Amino acid sequence: MDDVPVIDMFNHIFPSGYLSELARRCPNLAFKTDSRTSAVKIFNTQTGVFVAYSLPNSVFDTPEKRLEDMDAYGVYIQVLSASLPAAEPSLLSTTPENVVAIAKSINDSIAKIVEKHSDRFLGAAEVPVVDENAALEEFDRAVNDLGMKCIQLYTQMAGLPLDHEMFHPLFERAVKYDVPILLHPNNPPPTQRRGYEHDYSLSIVFGWPYETTLALSRLVLSGVLEKFPTLKIVSHHMGGMVAHFSGRLQILESLLEGWKYRKKLLDYFKMFYVDTVLGGYIQAAKCGYEIFGPDHIVFGSDYPFGPENGKAFIRQAKDVVKGLSIPENEQAKILYKNAKKLLRIH
Repeated sequence: MDDVPVIDMFNHIFPSGYLSELARRCPNLAFKTDSRTSAVKIFNTQTGVFVAYSLPNSVFDTPEKRLEDMDAYGVYIQVLSASLPAAEPSLLSTTPENVVAIAKSINDSIAKIVEKHSDRFLGAAEVPVVDENAALEEFDRAVNDLGMKCIQLYTQMAGLPLDHEMFHPLFERAVKYDVPILLHPNNPPPTQRRGYEHDYSLSIVFGWPYETTLALSRLVLSGVLEKFPTLKIVSHHMGGMVAHFSGRLQILESLLEGWKYRKKLLDYFKMFYVDTVLGGYIQAAKCGYEIFGPDHIVFGSDYPFGPENGKAFIRQAKDVVKGLSIPENEQAKILYKNAKKLLRIH
């Protein structure tokens, strides 16, 4: 397995100019530098929520510094997506015009990285959902002009759940271009914030997988997958709680009188793709494998976050695939073949 190339579909970057653009356009974001580590921590002063952290002049923002880690662990391509807050409106707390400008700036910066290192990086685009026309125009530009291979959306955007009709035109575009959607977790909308889960960073550790589970469930129950059967959604953290609690879906089915769709609930959930970001816990990965199968799991690391600036997460994700004890052809699907197919890499 060590000789099999890896495509990392879920990792993050602070591309050039991103932090300065946030500082210029988001007056409700505060930036605090840790004197001990030099890490920049970002807080939303309007909502009181911790948003993100970055380590300047490191693998967090410098693609050339990533190549050494990639070579050391056999990652031959990273699909670069912006780290939070990206262009998610409820995290930015700024004007619609600024959200549009931030999305464009992120996409331009990632596209420049891909242009410079076309054999090692691909790009995931941001779309500014505050304005439908602007979102669709940026989707078109990102795919047709910048060559982006996928887009990144969040479990809630602008305070709305992802199954809201506002997002259906984006799903139509994704189907039209055969472009996958990377689904990243987000906090609940500020007006629905559960304050207790922000203590001890519980929102990031357990709240995000829960939000992922709710978002996937709403996409199924609202009929989005029935309406867009060829929509390709790649969920972070192996689909959250779905695999572990899939048996509880029978309770939901018993409550839904006159279930109106063609498939059983679990069969719709199996339409999603999921990644290997589980903190290296093999038993959880085996559970996910049983539900989603080798054709719907892709390699993801969450790099450069985690111990050793992400290196530990790459090792753990590779250990997860190895620990599944599955045939080599199925390992190859998870490590790179499924991603090649989703991203239409020839």
